Amino acid sequence: MLVICYQENGVRSYTTTNLNVNDFQKEHPELTIEMVFDKDDEKFTKTTMQSMSFRTYMGRYGFEESDMNAEFQDAKGTATYRFVGFIPHARKYNCRCENIRTGASYKMTSSYVKNRLKESRQMA
Repeated sequence: MLVICYQENGVRSYTTTNLNVNDFQKEHPELTIEMVFDKDDEKFTKTTMQSMSFRTYMGRYGFEESDMNAEFQDAKGTATYRFVGFIPHARKYNCRCENIRTGASYKMTSSYVKNRLKESRQMA
């Protein structure tokens, strides 16, 4: 099974398919294929999927690729989080972050995450 990353009308996305690349391109000539991964390949990991997903949605929420896995402290300075991705179907809490110490997953607003990342970069 292949994972095909493509652009359609300037928007990045990805899909899985059992077709080979040539057959997929014939069925979808309007798509611009950017990357292809073999999902069964041991090099293809959860991290690869998270990275592709991040790149797909980062523009929608106003983030840059360098924001992926960036760490920041909460407003009180009591906990450190890692920004790991997006929840595209969520209207308000569309960013997914992990607590560094506990590994717990949290939903946060994109504006909160942007502000915290900006502040953490200014402190560095």
